[in-house]
Amino acid sequence: SARRGGVVRCQASSKGSSPLLNTVVAAPSDVLIPAYCDDTTRTLRRKTRTVTIGNVKVGSEHPVVKQTMLTTDTRDVQATIDEAKRCADAGAEMVRITVQGLREAEAAMEI
Repeated sequence: SARRGGVVRCQASSKGSSPLLNTVVAAPSDVLIPAYCDDTTRTLRRKTRTVTIGNVKVGSEHPVVKQTMLTTDTRDVQATIDEAKRCADAGAEMVRITVQGLREAEAAMEI
């Protein structure tokens, strides 16, 4: 579903902010704006393909996977391993790490 255009007003949160934050934006009434959520009372899942990450299946008809992003510096191998273990102990089924460059990629191989 979609809703018809309307007016959105952005208010600045502090004095001296950019004047653009007080701008009124109006969408013409004949413009369709896609709805973010079709139904707030039901979970609607799109048809997707299954992706296997390790032994965890993601997408399609599989249950939603509890996952988190680690916050340690990936180059610190032991700290990243320790954080991943704590997340697994707390119920995470998948953890993600940041690999920004070659040093992080080399560390990821150790992890």
